[in-house]
Amino acid sequence: MKRKQLIGTLLLCSSLLTACGSSSTIKLVDGSDDIVATTNSAVTNTTLQSIYDSLYASSGTTTATNEIIYQLGVQAFKDSGRAQSEWDERVASEINTAFSSSYMIDNKYVEALFAASLKAKGYSITCPSGTFTGTGEDFPEYNNLYSALKCNYSDYIAKVVDRNVATAFLREEYILNEKSVYFTNKVIRRMQYFKFAPLTYVDQDKYSILFEEYVKNAGSTDFETIALGAGGLDDQWREVKRDDEAESFALIDYKKSTKYADLYKNIFDMSEYSSTVQSSLKSEVSEYSNSGAQSIFKGYELKLLDLQNQFYYYDVYGTNEGSTYIYSDMDTKVFKEGTSLLLDDNGYLLVQAGGTSICHNSDDGNYYIIKVTEINASSSIEEKRAAAQALSKNSSNYRNAILFYLEKYGVTVHESDLYDYINTTYSYEAK
Repeated sequence: MKRKQLIGTLLLCSSLLTACGSSSTIKLVDGSDDIVATTNSAVTNTTLQSIYDSLYASSGTTTATNEIIYQLGVQAFKDSGRAQSEWDERVASEINTAFSSSYMIDNKYVEALFAASLKAKGYSITCPSGTFTGTGEDFPEYNNLYSALKCNYSDYIAKVVDRNVATAFLREEYILNEKSVYFTNKVIRRMQYFKFAPLTYVDQDKYSILFEEYVKNAGSTDFETIALGAGGLDDQWREVKRDDEAESFALIDYKKSTKYADLYKNIFDMSEYSSTVQSSLKSEVSEYSNSGAQSIFKGYELKLLDLQNQFYYYDVYGTNEGSTYIYSDMDTKVFKEGTSLLLDDNGYLLVQAGGTSICHNSDDGNYYIIKVTEINASSSIEEKRAAAQALSKNSSNYRNAILFYLEKYGVTVHESDLYDYINTTYSYEAK
């Protein structure tokens, strides 16, 4: 294969700054002329070519390859006929990973901190006078941080997020079009589940029965609606958690809780309680006050805010060749085939034949209601596309997808180092 030589240069920058304390003239020109000139003999003059050579030697081939892969992904998405809304949803999912304690103050998400972190990395982020500050319950959409953000992140999205999205679609379209056999010979599942953790044995029985009956009575209603609809599982469980927290706080401040006042009205007369209870109460005080660093009322407020940042409903796709999705023992049940997969008439996983649909993980105390959908060759294109996200994460699929689209779109390489890199990495005989 004949390889062509370099026929162009990279545009590295649009301006350079004058060095501090120097009167030297600095200008940007082409070729070998100095672009950083100084009369100080200790400083070596710099040329555009020297900067280009340095950057290209350190990261030029990988940068160029990443750009090629991005363009391939964009074209594959266009050719797929998918709606722009699918791209936008994926952008939101990428940014939603920024919902973390790194950008929180007193258990409230502070968008200004997230925006500042991106600005510090060189991205152009513009914000209105009022940015988002709140908890997960303040999001316009469930578990969707992006729907609440106010700043303009277009620069960051174009330079980082869009590229991740394009690469993801490239892999997924390869699975859908060139590896459709996967939907016949692999075990693929959609897992919608609701996770809750009762604090006491009494509550474990109470809410296991209550929630199981609620789901059964809903029949064939979509599980997302059962979980997130008004008065659904999520609303019910949030109320339980707030109530648990109120009762716990009433132990140390009954005057602030009319609901539990009678139960704990002697709280400040510690002699009314056994030594075990006294120890427990002192521990509660220490926890709410952060060992005296804050008032117990501040501690109570923070606990309630933390509850608002919790999410209990999940919707994931996976294969029996992937990582753990729910927890190990449960994944084993989910990915069983044929009659070994125990589901009730509405698709909810059963612990055993004819048994309950409430699954319990004794290792972490969580309880689960899990709806399982088998994904196969007869599934809808929407379900297959969602499943392709899980399938495409296999490293061999990633490499094969890039090779396929390099060949499909007939990518031509004009530079010998870049040719060698792509050929070695993806076995592509560039034209």
